[in-house]
Amino acid sequence: MARYYAKGGSEVEVSWGAIPYTLIVTAPTAIVYSVITNSWRPIIRPALWGVYLGVVATVIPYRLFAMGVSRIRASTASVIATVEPVLAAIWGFLLFRQVPTALTLVAYALIIVASIIVSFEESQ
Repeated sequence: MARYYAKGGSEVEVSWGAIPYTLIVTAPTAIVYSVITNSWRPIIRPALWGVYLGVVATVIPYRLFAMGVSRIRASTASVIATVEPVLAAIWGFLLFRQVPTALTLVAYALIIVASIIVSFEESQ
């Protein structure tokens, strides 16, 4: 889907696409909580953080990904997107000292091996 919109030069639609879904899921929860507690104050700060994370962790990355996908082949983009969780785990380890379990390391190894196999198949 990202490639479809990116080909048409409409990276904005791809990057803003997840925001309504997030709002539809989280807004009712916040409203129910505020009605039950009879106070809006406890949800204001999390709502602001939610907006921040929505823009920084959703809109900007999707926009950059859509721009990149429009410039490379779909197969290359899929390999890069597949390796992303492994890179996220590496950053998590380096920045936050999050140590993955043995099963997680096996999964990461399988992802890397599959990506290498696919990249070799593409070059032939």
